Amino acid sequence: TALGASAGHTGRLSRALAATAIFVAVAGLIYLPWGLKNYLWTGNPVYPVFDHWFNAVDPYEMQSVPPFVLRKLLYGESWWEILLVPLRIFFQGQDHSPQYFDGKLNPVLLVLPVLGFMAVNRETSTPTLRFEKTVLALFAVFFILFVFFQTDMRIRYVGPAIPCLVILAMFGLEGFQSMMKKYVPGIKPGMRTGVTGFVIVVMFSGNLLYLIDQYQTVVPMQYLKGDLSRDQYIEKFRPEYGAIHHANTELPSGAMILALFIGNRGYYSEHAIRFDIDLFREAVQATTLVGDLHQQISHMGFSHMVIRFDMFAKWCHDNLNKKEKQMVKDLLQGWCDPILLKNGYGLFRLSNHMEPRPHNEATHEYWRPYGVKAKDQEPINKR
Repeated sequence: TALGASAGHTGRLSRALAATAIFVAVAGLIYLPWGLKNYLWTGNPVYPVFDHWFNAVDPYEMQSVPPFVLRKLLYGESWWEILLVPLRIFFQGQDHSPQYFDGKLNPVLLVLPVLGFMAVNRETSTPTLRFEKTVLALFAVFFILFVFFQTDMRIRYVGPAIPCLVILAMFGLEGFQSMMKKYVPGIKPGMRTGVTGFVIVVMFSGNLLYLIDQYQTVVPMQYLKGDLSRDQYIEKFRPEYGAIHHANTELPSGAMILALFIGNRGYYSEHAIRFDIDLFREAVQATTLVGDLHQQISHMGFSHMVIRFDMFAKWCHDNLNKKEKQMVKDLLQGWCDPILLKNGYGLFRLSNHMEPRPHNEATHEYWRPYGVKAKDQEPINKR
């Protein structure tokens, strides 16, 4: 008997390991294109989740205040709205909106798992199944809370919890059928299946509408049919790409770029590029003359700068005093050569001459008054 029990246990363990191996293999195949692209572009297959293979990015590296206070300051949310963020992500998500979590989740991922615990099918439920459901639920809940307490919430940050919620949602559908069988005993099995099917259609309708909206937004056929080139298609969605692409094609090898407020998307750049507004701020606050500022930036090894004007202008307004603002303005107008001003972005070459140039009127139009001119300007003739 003992040998039989041991053999049975070994058999179950072997099946569990085989199922795990199959799951890992399938998941790896699905992930492979994304990981391979990240590795080829950034040298890191898990970019941007980790800054290195096994080294997580410090969530406070880009923010000096806790996430609760950050939401209060940035979005003016009340404390009860902030505390409800772990629930709001299921109902208020919006793409391209940091306040609303920069993504969308289907509300059924919250409703059906709850229903799965409320309506337990006594005929199919076992202690092992209840334990596994509890483990999945606890992982999902604690992971979402972990993100909530660590950083400003984004839908993509809670991605590891979503598969658990999907599995629990299927148990919720089973619980829904059990509730109908219990509270509407006269309903026929075919009708019960039809109602469940209707719930499934409603459940996936949100996903379908989202896919249609994404297709209309991305318009992939413009690129696939050749109506837009690769560069034109990327620039349509990443307006800074015009400046980066121009730098790739026009700047000499060995150029080093200081990028300010362009989204940390360095994988498009074929030159060395550094995203560091704090470095720029330290250089500004450590000098009193624009010539010294120019010299300090040049001595750091930078030969060019790429700037997003609107966010840079707001940052200058919020972080620099009047004298520092004027010094930055003089740097861009008199000590830098504008190479490209386009889509609200500017590509500048730090002048090799240790003396100011005459103010460039094109840059002045973009910079006055710390804003962006509506009309874009194509590449400026290089000196």
